[in-house]
Amino acid sequence: MTPMRPGETMSKLEGTVQIGGLFEGPVPPDGEAALHAWRTQCQRAGFHVDISTDGALFSVIPHSERFHPWQGKASPEETIRGALEGLLALLDEEQQRFCMSTIRSAEILPGLERQTVYTLGPGGTLQVEQRDVDAATTPPKGLQNPAQLKKTILFSAIALILAIGLTIPFVPYQQWFRRGIANITRVDPETLTLDPGPFSTWILTHPLTQAPNRSALRLYFDFDPTDIERGWREQTDLSVTLAAEDLIRGRLNVEVRDIEGKLLHRAQVRPLDASEIEDAPGQYYLSIPSVPRAHSLHLTL
Repeated sequence: MTPMRPGETMSKLEGTVQIGGLFEGPVPPDGEAALHAWRTQCQRAGFHVDISTDGALFSVIPHSERFHPWQGKASPEETIRGALEGLLALLDEEQQRFCMSTIRSAEILPGLERQTVYTLGPGGTLQVEQRDVDAATTPPKGLQNPAQLKKTILFSAIALILAIGLTIPFVPYQQWFRRGIANITRVDPETLTLDPGPFSTWILTHPLTQAPNRSALRLYFDFDPTDIERGWREQTDLSVTLAAEDLIRGRLNVEVRDIEGKLLHRAQVRPLDASEIEDAPGQYYLSIPSVPRAHSLHLTL
């Protein structure tokens, strides 16, 4: 194999797809049986997901966020769009308003990566946005069967272990590993700035804290739902009115940006009850991914 030169990027295999994100909503009127029947239809179409329920809410998560060969008859975009439309059809109009989707897909085609996001607009209508990005790709040479794939992984792992073992006296792997882990996971909450945006009218925020597993940050806050509903009717500022509606519905958009203002991550998150957390500084909190190079957090509509 020819070694990669500085500035080169790894080529992606054409015909593969990466699916990630989350879909949440109220359990359909027909109950969990309707969700599992829908899941079976998705599997037959090549869209594999897991479903979990928590009381009156359900969550749908794609099986894997790694690139894998696409085996559906239709394109990934058509398959996922149809699946999500079928999922929304299980819910009544009122339930659709309380659904949330961050489902996304990336399909590798010759010379490009087709990126698609599947979000929900007002009233729970499905909105699909797509863009093509230039990418270094490699034509498939014939996909390996599972047994061949296991052998390839095993031999590669053995070769890697031998290579590391022979070079340990000369290469500071341990130091590199520690630096890499620190760069990936360490985000100091005290160095981040917070822009509450239109939510500053309603939310009293507390200092950001690190979640116990260090993979997320927690933004604790207090607000009075009764005061919000009453003030929402009296507001004349449209942005503040929309912010109040988001709080009432339990959905907030969070953006994470670097020191230059470049967008690193965007997600729609639900306020979580902090009453069960000992010494919680607020009534509710948002769980925000700990993104490397994060400099500021912004609450947006």
